[in-house]
Amino acid sequence: MPRSLVIGLSGFVAVGKTTFCRIAQDKYDAQVIEFRQFFQSELEQRRLAPTRENLDLVANDWYARFGRPRLFELLWERARERALVVIDSIRTTAAAEWFSTRSSHSYTSVLIVAPLDERVRRLRARGAAEMSDLSIAGYDDMMRHGGLESVASGAQYVLDNGRSLVEYEVAVRALLDILCGHRSRHQ
Repeated sequence: MPRSLVIGLSGFVAVGKTTFCRIAQDKYDAQVIEFRQFFQSELEQRRLAPTRENLDLVANDWYARFGRPRLFELLWERARERALVVIDSIRTTAAAEWFSTRSSHSYTSVLIVAPLDERVRRLRARGAAEMSDLSIAGYDDMMRHGGLESVASGAQYVLDNGRSLVEYEVAVRALLDILCGHRSRHQ
């Protein structure tokens, strides 16, 4: 099946990217490509806990050895069989530009936003008690300076997830219906 749409998701931690991906998989049989999944085996080989700090450490080491474009190529090779591909998370303009120029049909960028206090609540509900407002704000600041702010400014669509889960899921489905031309696998 030829690829018709690639969606690049951006957003800070705990804004709702995983929920967006789950809905895209369930409703449209999307293939989800996650940057962090790529590094999971490296974490296991090094016997490191799957924390954000360790993921960043492994990712930065890999980028230093092989370069970001090589990672983009490897992820792209995995995304050749589906009509809809969602890439979670596009955090730099280099990544956004790389994937948008490789898409054979259409590349769309989606930024997901949510208030800091709501994101802290979600992280705590997930068991990430060590994540304080201050540490999340610090991480956000690091991501801004790392390029996420420029990716965000170029987003074609912005989803606000400062609402209930049900309301957010309705908004995600509505956006996917628009982007995919109502080609849900359940219709």
